[in-house]
Amino acid sequence: LGRTWLLSEDVAEKDRLRQAKEQFTKLVEMDGRFVPALVALGTIAYQEGDAEEAMRKLDLARDLATPGEDRQQAENLKLEIVKRENMRRWRDDFDRPSSRTVGNGWSQTQVGAVQPTIRDGNVVVSGRMEEAGTVWLARGEPGLNEKFISVQAGVSTGPTDHVDAYLVVFQRRGTGAGGGEVTVGAAVGVGRNQRGELVQVERKPADRIFTATAVPGADGKPRLWPEGEVVLRVERIDPEEGTFALFVNGERVGTAPVGLRQKSGTVEIGLLVTANAAEQIDVVVSGVEMIRFK
Repeated sequence: LGRTWLLSEDVAEKDRLRQAKEQFTKLVEMDGRFVPALVALGTIAYQEGDAEEAMRKLDLARDLATPGEDRQQAENLKLEIVKRENMRRWRDDFDRPSSRTVGNGWSQTQVGAVQPTIRDGNVVVSGRMEEAGTVWLARGEPGLNEKFISVQAGVSTGPTDHVDAYLVVFQRRGTGAGGGEVTVGAAVGVGRNQRGELVQVERKPADRIFTATAVPGADGKPRLWPEGEVVLRVERIDPEEGTFALFVNGERVGTAPVGLRQKSGTVEIGLLVTANAAEQIDVVVSGVEMIRFK
């Protein structure tokens, strides 16, 4: 019954936790060595915001468990709690007055009159391109490369847009005079190309351009960019090797080792929109969330 309450979605969160806690507590009162119930109580304690009690329950479960799945589960949950307790979540919902600059620590570039602006609580890159080029929105902070975990953004494009739109993690080499193009070293990201296909993108340190690879569907053909807002995420999975996982709407679509190792220099997060001359574009970013270690 306790497991049923944990999985139930038709009751309020607090009620769900309370009732699950009552059931698992009864099981522990009946058998103080019942490891699955102790693991469940540790999970509930953390969900209630009590990390210390969660660790106590998981320590007890680990000590009582025989080698095998139960002990490994307790260890994995402990590691996850330690990791989360050392994380810091930063988010920009762009919920501020309309402006021709994004602000809040973001740097930006423009092509002619097309640039990132704040409009209706979103970042909007909209207009007709006077010439071919790339519009950037980027953000960095001291020590980010050693602390970076993941970044995600909600992105939508116009129904007829012929644009490349990427969410990337990259090394900045410099910025052209007068807000020109950002000079990029190694980079990795995910987004769409001008044909409306989902792509994973990467740029090795010695490369001069981004390499975009179409994400294949079940039929082997390139998957298309979904309609409406698309949630893109780039997540570091191996700091030493510089390997990243790429996600679209919560689904993992690729893995890329690009040389962005944990100690390889300064990195930033960025959104870039590239289009040819005379293209009318309308790209909207509803929010960006970054998770990093404290």
